[in-house]
Amino acid sequence: MKTDNKNKAIKKQSGPTNKTKKREYKQTGKKRGKPELKEIDFDELNKLINFGHTGEECADWFNIDYDTLNKRIKEKFKISFSEYHRRNIVKFKSSLRRLQFQSAMGIKEKITKKDSAGKDVIYEYYAIKPSTDMQKFLGKQYLGQTEKVENTMVELSDIAKKLEDIFE
Repeated sequence: MKTDNKNKAIKKQSGPTNKTKKREYKQTGKKRGKPELKEIDFDELNKLINFGHTGEECADWFNIDYDTLNKRIKEKFKISFSEYHRRNIVKFKSSLRRLQFQSAMGIKEKITKKDSAGKDVIYEYYAIKPSTDMQKFLGKQYLGQTEKVENTMVELSDIAKKLEDIFE
């Protein structure tokens, strides 16, 4: 079998040899091959999830690929990231729900000041005013309420008659 000289030249140029790998390690002190595994701080991951971050955003935070994040969670907890996320997103949802209800109801605060006679007077005011829009939204979500929309059909002939009456 006859080999082509060009192919030999290409084979010689492709990839470093063991000698060059050893020489490179001695010069730079860096190993070649797979990078070291980065540890994931699962407390930090839970905080990110509790703030509503997605899997991709969490992976970016740790400077790893989403597949790597999913793999690490499977190794440690024996579940997928989506299941882990579903179990840990509860705090985020409950905080959001609490804020929505506070927005709907408003938040009252009290201040105590002394009057001219030196007696304590309690002033109560809304730090956050109640939101009717949020009340409507929550009513639709939790109470099944809907806005009543009336559709009235008007015949074109009725409109034409009214226009004739106006212009006569």
